[in-house]
Amino acid sequence: MAKYNLIGRQKEIEELERLYSSNKSEFLAIYGRRRVGKSYLIDEVYGEKMAFSAVGVYFKKEERSDLRCRQEQLAHFYESLLQYGMSVETPMPNSWREAFRLLRQLLENCGKRRKVVFLDELPWLAGPQSSELIAELGFFWNSWACKQRNIILVVCGSATSWMLDNVIREYGGLYSRLTMKMQLHP
Repeated sequence: MAKYNLIGRQKEIEELERLYSSNKSEFLAIYGRRRVGKSYLIDEVYGEKMAFSAVGVYFKKEERSDLRCRQEQLAHFYESLLQYGMSVETPMPNSWREAFRLLRQLLENCGKRRKVVFLDELPWLAGPQSSELIAELGFFWNSWACKQRNIILVVCGSATSWMLDNVIREYGGLYSRLTMKMQLHP
């Protein structure tokens, strides 16, 4: 086991390393209250193995309309695509369907190596109209990522009830798709 700058997370580290050494694609949901180290744990264990990472941005409801919030989240997702090697000539996505199509394109250009995809603060990324992102995430996983055998998709969120309702106990396209769920406690 590699040495990480973590204390008291041995079980979680072992589970994450096991996922990485798996011979199939894996889908992990990690959740828990704010400031317990969810993002830090993933960054510490998978940091150099990351093929893509995007972080949702929090907006107060009164600050943004649903449409404006969606546009802002898509813009942040696009900036992450560019940061991980997407061509600057690629137009910004106007929908989550386009965003996940671009993510697939980016990952297809990474070769055969094992790829970690990290969607941090998924509830914020999804925004008030979360059904579109969840549906497209389900389509991305079911139609492509799960068949690749070299993808580790990690979704993370501190809004525990949202993660439970929209990812872990979701009965749509993500139903029974998680290969692991991890609740992080202080």
